[in-house]
Amino acid sequence: MEVVVFAFIKKMPDRDRYRLCKHLSDKNNLKVDLVEDQMTGKRYIKKSLDRLQCSPLFYHQFKMEIDVLSQIQTPYIPQLVDVWENDHLIALIETWFEGEDLKSWARAHRKSLRRCRKHFVLELMDLLGKLHEQGFLYIDLKPENLIVVQEHLCLIDFNACIPTGSHRASLGTQRYMAPELLDSRRKEESSDIYTIGAVFKQFFPLGLTRFWLWKCRRKDPLKRYASISEARHGLNRLLWGKRIGILMISIILSVFFSMFRSFTPADVVQEYEKEFLELRGSRPIKAQELLSKWIIDQRFETDVLKDADVASFFLDQGILSGNENIIQYLMDHVPQRTLESLSLESQLAVLRFQDPLTYPNIQKLLKQIVQEPSGLNQAYHFLQFEQVLLDKEIILEKEERNLVNDLISSWNQELVLKEKESFLELTLVHTEYILFLRTRNIKDLDVPELWLQEFQNEEIVEIFKDLDRRTA
Repeated sequence: MEVVVFAFIKKMPDRDRYRLCKHLSDKNNLKVDLVEDQMTGKRYIKKSLDRLQCSPLFYHQFKMEIDVLSQIQTPYIPQLVDVWENDHLIALIETWFEGEDLKSWARAHRKSLRRCRKHFVLELMDLLGKLHEQGFLYIDLKPENLIVVQEHLCLIDFNACIPTGSHRASLGTQRYMAPELLDSRRKEESSDIYTIGAVFKQFFPLGLTRFWLWKCRRKDPLKRYASISEARHGLNRLLWGKRIGILMISIILSVFFSMFRSFTPADVVQEYEKEFLELRGSRPIKAQELLSKWIIDQRFETDVLKDADVASFFLDQGILSGNENIIQYLMDHVPQRTLESLSLESQLAVLRFQDPLTYPNIQKLLKQIVQEPSGLNQAYHFLQFEQVLLDKEIILEKEERNLVNDLISSWNQELVLKEKESFLELTLVHTEYILFLRTRNIKDLDVPELWLQEFQNEEIVEIFKDLDRRTA
């Protein structure tokens, strides 16, 4: 156990100054309450730990939280208001953020999420950077600990923090934790960077930022960004480089715009491929840069995309780019008949952008997934399919729910164990969709017993099992 110099704690009683407004939680002898200061009328969070009943670990981490909060001053991290300790109790009062946790906010503000999500990532890096500057790691990053207040991100609950360089992390949520937090390896800033990628992955299904998040959550710490400053630089370079590149290309090539307007659809494809080969970078980055330039130059405002083959080509390029704005633009200009003739993977990739999304199309895609010969391809495509159902809160009808049960039961133990990481993600999404259906009183979809056994330590699986026991 590391030696930590804790903040000064007063030996004084509560004196009933803080009136209970709402009890929030009671776990591991730690009570969390929303209270009101009867002298000022302001509301705060009160945390109190029973010293006689708690373990030495939880007492140590409670004092760690006090020490961390006493060293950081920012409006987006709780500020210590009062701390006291006696023979049986240690307690703190901290500022309260009146907002929603990130996951709840994202579900209620889907349109705002697209606008705010990159800003949230940058704000979180600033907060973690302040923590790292004081020599601490946060460890337990999860959506529940991120509170959105007036479209700003606040970070709460610092009881899992450890000093940088520690070899042991005792608390945390396994779903989002870096692999080295589960063993005795040295913990560095990159451990917190991993959790940024793990938490925000769900909010960036497409786009260049997903590549940045992928580097954040590499399993090997040496292959991640080593520090918050390096991660911030990588993200800013990605964002600003894209904008500047598009602007410069647009200015240079706009001179030749009139030459391209008279090309036939086949000529346009050939010209695109020629320009594509001249660009540097990965294929997704090249596709995003070139399509952005063509959109700015209004190259798709002619009848080019009315040709089915050409429209299909450019929509595939849009999917390759991973940029949701580009995909949406192309879909708005592509005939419906072309959308219906795409490959299954392409149809699933653009499914979340279809507006309106018709139920016959949902039925057709599910049947195509079931008819695939490979179990692994079925699972991969069903994961994409069910994520859209969850995001758009689509309720499958009885016939389709039966089809889903039959599909899932067809995947044997050998396949699940061989592709364990893929099936872990599928288990979490499927469980969350089932819990969504339970809120609509629909109970005929289940998580296979094999999945429950293999992934029994996952928090959402525990929630599902608990719900099953209470509703049995």
